[in-house]
Amino acid sequence: YPKNYILNAIDTLFFAALIIGLVVTAVVTLILTVMRYRTNLLRDEGYLMHTLPVKVSQLYFSKLISSLLWFTIYGVVVYIVVSIKFLDFTWIVKFISDLMKESGGQEIDVTKIFVMMIFYFLVALVVSLTQFFAALNTGYSLNIRRAGSVNKDILSIIVYIQSYVLIQVMSLIG
Repeated sequence: YPKNYILNAIDTLFFAALIIGLVVTAVVTLILTVMRYRTNLLRDEGYLMHTLPVKVSQLYFSKLISSLLWFTIYGVVVYIVVSIKFLDFTWIVKFISDLMKESGGQEIDVTKIFVMMIFYFLVALVVSLTQFFAALNTGYSLNIRRAGSVNKDILSIIVYIQSYVLIQVMSLIG
């Protein structure tokens, strides 16, 4: 229906809604992952978790692995949804090829680029989740005494913002 402007506009609106939905789903997945970490290890449930006969590092890595699993499931769902939208399950090959051509890159094996992209996203996800978890741990372990009680979640957000700014400054210097 390339000449039907109404159907073309509706298709564009639905595609925009699809993209917004995928972004919202990613944000909700991140928020739920961080909230589950906080609830399971730092709140009342943490009392039971820390009585298990395992090391603290094992508790941490189990949360990290489960978070990676949820984001992997999200990635597979995104791939399937976009494949259904384009009615083509090989759209990623064309996307990577076009991306390499537009960036002036040489003709490279698409599979290698795809594997490198997946590896990069997994490393970035691990670093981001670790930063969130470290901010929560630090915010909950700070002992600040003021006129009233200080909310540990707000302290965690402040620690996250400070660590994010510090990392950005260090990357600019580097």
